[in-house]
Amino acid sequence: MSSIKCDICGYKFRTFQKVEVRYRDYEPCEEVVSYPDPKDRNPPHLLKNYVCDRCYKDIGNVIKKRLVSDGRKYTKGLTFRVQKEKELLEEKIKVLENENNVIEDICTRLENIDHLYELTPEEICVIKKYEYKPFHTYYLDEAIYLDIENNKDIRTIANWLDIFEVPVLRLPGNRKFADMVDIKEFRFIIENSVLRNFNYQDIQKLLIRIDKYNKK
Repeated sequence: MSSIKCDICGYKFRTFQKVEVRYRDYEPCEEVVSYPDPKDRNPPHLLKNYVCDRCYKDIGNVIKKRLVSDGRKYTKGLTFRVQKEKELLEEKIKVLENENNVIEDICTRLENIDHLYELTPEEICVIKKYEYKPFHTYYLDEAIYLDIENNKDIRTIANWLDIFEVPVLRLPGNRKFADMVDIKEFRFIIENSVLRNFNYQDIQKLLIRIDKYNKK
């Protein structure tokens, strides 16, 4: 038999059952339903849910005591709630600080380059990640394209290596063969790269060739 309890104190009512017709998927069907027994020694009253007679007759005082009990229990948890909020706030602060550091690095990088095409694909992706706040990147792609068009001697490192027939074993730092650079930047890269079968004199001759190309 199903258990039905007072919604306030939990008193368990004596119950009875009866068969009723209920509709499921618009089809009538018989179903056994349990109800609290009105002849119970602590009879039920139907408010929002069933409430026993003792709670019903003193409901104002019962609810007042419950409100006080709930409130006291809540206030005792202040330390825990404050600590939880502090932890959440610290996490948010860390996210904001990390984001700020990334944006500071981007700004420093932008200040230290002459042209937007010097940005690596990874750096462009980072900038676009913040395209609404703080950066306005609506014309970024067009600006990079036109920057290249307006500076005809902009090529990938791989293109420059082919032009000067330079066998590079290792590029400096995080440089990649697909990076777009001008002739001055390419000269700097050569000075700091590891070249195959090039001695000091060979490197100096190569740098002279690069300088002559730059003066054209």
